[in-house]
Amino acid sequence: MHEHVILTTSAVLALSYIVPVARHFAAPGLGQELKCHVRIAVPSVLRYLFFTISKSLFVALVGHMDADPVEHFDGAALGISLVNITGLSIGLGFLGAMAPFVAQECGSGRPDRCGLHLRNYYICTAVIFTCSWSISHWADVIMLSLGQDAKVSLCVQKFASIAVWSLPFQLIVKGIQQVLDAQADVVPGLVTDVTTALVQLPLAYFTLNAGYGYQGAAVSLVVCNALALAFLASWVFYTGRAKSVWHVDVQEPRAPMLPFLGLASYSVVACCIEWWAQECMIIWSGWLPSAPTMVAVQGILFTLACIFYMVWVGTKNAMSMRVGNLIGAGEASKVLQALLVGVVMGVVEVFMVLSVGFLLRDELIDAFTTNASVAAQIVEVWPVMLACFVPYSITFVLFGVLAGAGRQGVVACSFCACCFFGMCVGLHLCFVEDFSLKGLWFGNFAFFLSASVVLYTIVVRTDWNALESLSADYQSIDRKMTPTMDPHVDFLKKRNEAAPANSLLSAADSTGECSSSGSDFCETPR
Repeated sequence: MHEHVILTTSAVLALSYIVPVARHFAAPGLGQELKCHVRIAVPSVLRYLFFTISKSLFVALVGHMDADPVEHFDGAALGISLVNITGLSIGLGFLGAMAPFVAQECGSGRPDRCGLHLRNYYICTAVIFTCSWSISHWADVIMLSLGQDAKVSLCVQKFASIAVWSLPFQLIVKGIQQVLDAQADVVPGLVTDVTTALVQLPLAYFTLNAGYGYQGAAVSLVVCNALALAFLASWVFYTGRAKSVWHVDVQEPRAPMLPFLGLASYSVVACCIEWWAQECMIIWSGWLPSAPTMVAVQGILFTLACIFYMVWVGTKNAMSMRVGNLIGAGEASKVLQALLVGVVMGVVEVFMVLSVGFLLRDELIDAFTTNASVAAQIVEVWPVMLACFVPYSITFVLFGVLAGAGRQGVVACSFCACCFFGMCVGLHLCFVEDFSLKGLWFGNFAFFLSASVVLYTIVVRTDWNALESLSADYQSIDRKMTPTMDPHVDFLKKRNEAAPANSLLSAADSTGECSSSGSDFCETPR
């Protein structure tokens, strides 16, 4: 009975998010805005879905072929989470910081300078990998100090110490994909992620079926990502794109690291705090009675949630690009109409996900585990997990709007405060009110609900008409909107005032043309 109450309440909440921007339904150009949104969102959603599905299928396969004892499955699920939290999530945050630099170089007709920024990114990823590698090799000690079961902790260490070697391949691939995306060439990256997803499952099945267990599956993870890098790098090399992707001209001055690190700090927090919160939930699940079972339950729930989350990560990217395009075209007054389209599409996606989750619950759970007690616990928490998707979807739509306006810092600060509030609620419900895992997921719901309210208030209360058109010196950041909370703004302004002809991200020499309407996007000249 409570399942239907939760899902009905979630549906009503989803519809209520449309109310603050409903008046923009009457504004002209709504159909064109919808077309622009779908054109960007669909490829983005597919990219992220395939990237995540490969890992999800991997965990499901381990759950079926090496789940006895359950500590082996716990080791694989927690091991992947550990590598993702300590390495991949931070690397993706730095990737988001590189995006405006390479995009502006391409927009100014200097794709040959992309390699300078890619080099900065790779220097940082080397540090990230070193830290993640160290943590993975000390995972058993860390997990024990956090109160985890000794057998589970040892399995996590064995798995993570192998799987962490897939991290450099993943980060290198993502860096190349980002540069290609900036050059309006998304097909190679999409093909790479699709191929990786299709190859990962047979490799993992072969190693598990051969009797190598969850550690052998970790080796297959490394091999698969190495093959993905080899495929993408070979394509770049043989198509002659190396000069505009990773080539570095020794005559060119080095791209400054300081503004990159400044933006990366906010980008990492905004992108990764949710992952970190989920890792905390897995650790706290190990403090509950029947810890190995609860850890397995939380690992499966998180894995399934990540698949659904990718829908709105793609939507967030679409909103970020669209809002930046409108501001660049001097049509910031249309941002709220773009927000309306994003919110409505987010609500539609929520209803689709809730329907799939409700109708295919048993099939999805069976795909990840054959353990009856684990499956029963997942069923109990399932409706609460589905309810979290409602505020999550709108939160990431709003995240995209603010990111397009260069206000990642606002998102990061809001997420920190709301995450702390949600974690406190979850811990109280879990351990004081004896809600068990459901309490932790109610806390997750509180996190995203409060974040959506805060970000919605900021977006709706912003005077978008007061925004300037994008400047020629730094298109996506330099504007009179405050607070930007981006530390590299002043750095670039001062340097551009001193030497405007050498501006890092100057668009003055651009040979591309934009239409006067925000409905069309710039095409990077080849």
